[in-house]
Amino acid sequence: MLDREIACYQRKLPRLRAASSGKYVLIRGDEVLGLFPTELEALHAGFRRCGLSPFFVSRVRRKAEHVSVPGTVLRS
Repeated sequence: MLDREIACYQRKLPRLRAASSGKYVLIRGDEVLGLFPTELEALHAGFRRCGLSPFFVSRVRRKAEHVSVPGTVLRS
């Protein structure tokens, strides 16, 4: 369901880690829609911009961590 978003996140992760560690990234399809200081802000922006269409939100961390899939929101 979120294959494109996860692939986009993995491609862009090195750049995201260098510039935005600790922030939350919002991705839909192959596009990064924004970076946010809190998960709640990222989720609100996702629902505002994407409606009920699937989107991906994850915290950008310096170290790799396990990713779980609780519905349409992923955290790493």
